[in-house]
Amino acid sequence: IDVADYFYSEGLKGLAVRIISNLAEMKMEEPEILRTLGGKLMEYGENRLALETYKDVEKMRNEEPQTYRDLALAYRACGNYVKAYEIFEKVMSEKWDRFNGINYIVQHEMNELVALHPTELKGKKVNDKYYGYDLRVVISWNTDNCDIDLWVTDPNKESCGYSHKKTYIGGSISEDFTRGYGPEEFLLKKAIKGTYSVNIHYYGTTSQKQLQPVIVKVSVFRNYGRKNQTCEEKMITLDNVKGMVKLDEFEIK
Repeated sequence: IDVADYFYSEGLKGLAVRIISNLAEMKMEEPEILRTLGGKLMEYGENRLALETYKDVEKMRNEEPQTYRDLALAYRACGNYVKAYEIFEKVMSEKWDRFNGINYIVQHEMNELVALHPTELKGKKVNDKYYGYDLRVVISWNTDNCDIDLWVTDPNKESCGYSHKKTYIGGSISEDFTRGYGPEEFLLKKAIKGTYSVNIHYYGTTSQKQLQPVIVKVSVFRNYGRKNQTCEEKMITLDNVKGMVKLDEFEIK
């Protein structure tokens, strides 16, 4: 993973993809590793390879909604918006035991699909309550039985997280996933000017079958659900030190 990232940062994407693909060729059939591979392939722009990887994860972990969310996002990246919407609907229509909070986040992603691709999704309606945000931050991670909390600090130095779910300027945080893979989401309808920081509190993992470090994916959306939407994504490897970790910092002008 580290070597692939190095070559990708040097502009050698083809070599990076060849190196990261060794994760699949090792035939360990560990969903955590395949989730990392899928995430890295999408980061490198190899969306179709990522989709095939997430299909392999589905064969192993079809009882987890994160599996289907990953699949839907991969189909979306490949331009198959109808299939992505159908898979999101599956997540919304079923009960997922310890992962029920994922429905709230998937609702936003369904609305974003319809808002940005109305021709392909003709007949689907947008719920105005669940889309159209100046700022959206989402994290997810590759390891089960892992507790990570998202915290976003606004220009007023007010932090939004599981123990402070609403901020003065209107920021809000989704439900806290204390065992699974996330996702956790921060939303802000009307952003004020200034510097925002994205942090996580990493409490550690109790996974008995961990073959790699915990890797967090962070996605920062501007103008979420609008025609001028932008997104910056990165994957960050955590070390074994528990505590606060800064993932990103940016300014809104």
